[in-house]
Amino acid sequence: MNEFLTQSQLAEKLVQKTGIKFETAKQFSTLFFTIVRKGLKDSESFSIYNFGTFKKTWIEATTGINPGSGEKINIPAHWRIKFVPCSAVARRLNKPYEHLKAKELPDDTIIPETAEEPDDDFYNDELGIDENDFENEPEYETEKAISGKKFKILVIAGILLLLFILIISILIKTCSAPTKKIQKTKEEKLPAQKESEIVEKAPEKTESYEDKINFELFAVPSGSNYHIIAEAKYKNRHLWPVIFSANKNLSADPDFVAKYKDIKIPELPSDEAQKKNLIESSVLEAYNAYLLMCEKEPESSKNEERKLRATRVLVSGELLSPGFLAEHHNRILPEYAEMAQNIVLHQYK
Repeated sequence: MNEFLTQSQLAEKLVQKTGIKFETAKQFSTLFFTIVRKGLKDSESFSIYNFGTFKKTWIEATTGINPGSGEKINIPAHWRIKFVPCSAVARRLNKPYEHLKAKELPDDTIIPETAEEPDDDFYNDELGIDENDFENEPEYETEKAISGKKFKILVIAGILLLLFILIISILIKTCSAPTKKIQKTKEEKLPAQKESEIVEKAPEKTESYEDKINFELFAVPSGSNYHIIAEAKYKNRHLWPVIFSANKNLSADPDFVAKYKDIKIPELPSDEAQKKNLIESSVLEAYNAYLLMCEKEPESSKNEERKLRATRVLVSGELLSPGFLAEHHNRILPEYAEMAQNIVLHQYK
């Protein structure tokens, strides 16, 4: 005997069995058959794990007999939907009858055509399916699809939250960076100031004799040069490199002295060793200054004169400190040293 249940009746049975609300049970039953119908629309069968399989079969149009009147009727083409339970469900359904034994029927036994198998419309009506459903069925959102959408929304919300946190952290770092930099600069300046104080208070042993030299300020008259000033102040024009060395920051050209400009006239050390070092270092600075001018202005018409003056300043060094050329031969170009030596031998001996 077949038991026919509507979706509402099925919902009532769910309420009785589980105790859930009727609205929830009805939503479940509706959604269940919606899922089945959607699955059958997409394929020939739809299986539910550990429950069973719904199958559809296309039945062509034919003629039949109305069981009530016995008249012939035309049966249109339609889908036949059948449910085949899984083995676990089948065993559970057949458990009340497992004590029964199979009985062989005689070969002439007639089995009624209207035996236990329900007609096609039973499944079609219960699932709400007709032959047109599989062609024009609207799209339904299954519970799985709804859950998938919720999951996607949660994922997107999580990503947006992470991006928001990242942006906030970047802004915080950006805003705090200048403060940290200023603090670090202040911390770095403090030791520098202390170190500067220590240097200023350092023992005088780090000072050379040049740091102790006294200077006289001298206003350069018009038409003067280092040679004339050296003759006037030191009574020796060969000492002009000493005045140039003390004022080289005013001009790198040994032949240029700005008129009316105050220059420093160094006091010559009384110690002979210190005096010798001062003269020799000054001569080498003037010599290198002439060569540097030639290098900076390779096309200048003054270069021949500058080369001659570079030789003459070496002559002054040898005259003021005999043995100067030999002692500093590694710092003087050979051709200049040779010419200076020849001038000393032929003009001053």
